[in-house]
Amino acid sequence: MPARRKIALISGGSRGLGAELVTGFLDRRYGVATLSRSKTAFIADMQRGSRRRRFLWSCVDGRDPEALQAFVREVGERLGRIDVLVNNAGVAADGILATMRTREIIEVIEANLTAALVLARACSRFMLRQGSGCIVNISSVHAIRGHSVQQALAASSARAAAKDPALAELVRKEQDLTKQVNAALGTLNNVLAIPSAERDEKGVQQIQASIATLRGERDKAGRPLVVLAAATRVLPDDTYLTEMELQKRKVTLSGRSAAAARLIGPLAADGAFRNPGFAAPVTRLEALHTELFTINAEVAP
Repeated sequence: MPARRKIALISGGSRGLGAELVTGFLDRRYGVATLSRSKTAFIADMQRGSRRRRFLWSCVDGRDPEALQAFVREVGERLGRIDVLVNNAGVAADGILATMRTREIIEVIEANLTAALVLARACSRFMLRQGSGCIVNISSVHAIRGHSVQQALAASSARAAAKDPALAELVRKEQDLTKQVNAALGTLNNVLAIPSAERDEKGVQQIQASIATLRGERDKAGRPLVVLAAATRVLPDDTYLTEMELQKRKVTLSGRSAAAARLIGPLAADGAFRNPGFAAPVTRLEALHTELFTINAEVAP
């Protein structure tokens, strides 16, 4: 590879946006080095294709700082320089903060933040010696507005199984309906601000009817966010849900607890639930000092 050719290092270049970045830099006659945790069909095509002499890939786990630094050294030794670093790699951990394991939190930080800093530090040393260079950090729109389901579940901080597709769909539906209700309420407020002599009363009635309909649809969905928030409020810290099923006004909570028998009382006392009871006998796991439970309850209107 010509010594003068500019080199771009892209993390997470095996698929999606990363693959597009790899292709774009190659189209601009850059040499490209990229890393990812797995070898995809795109990487295999690049290694076989006509531009393989300008392409370098290595299997690197972004959560491993030593491996990241070793890859940067390899790029410098084999390609001679590093002109552009694009921190593109990232992972997402779907779920609720209250139920995430410490290891999951650490892995997200390591992959999304620590890896970017480690690569930036290692590449900046080459750039300082060269007297030039550029570092680009790519984030996600989720950092600003959040994924609809993730944002809704995180806001509730409920100890529930967020990965359950049916539950996620219910949450999404409730959030969408709530947004529509809020938008209609905003429109209604604007209309009511108009002097009565100039106001379209039929229009006001139509908006009010629309709000009532939306609220009715939202209530039919079972108000999953309300249930999730109530579960967070009621369940003790040593209790975690592994599954939650919500069908209209009936909810089934399954999980683990240090003492499952004590859960019925708080659920019955909370205004969000009615007639809680065990759907099956509690199973004691002596080795883990925990109990498996399944509780059925009605959701208060």
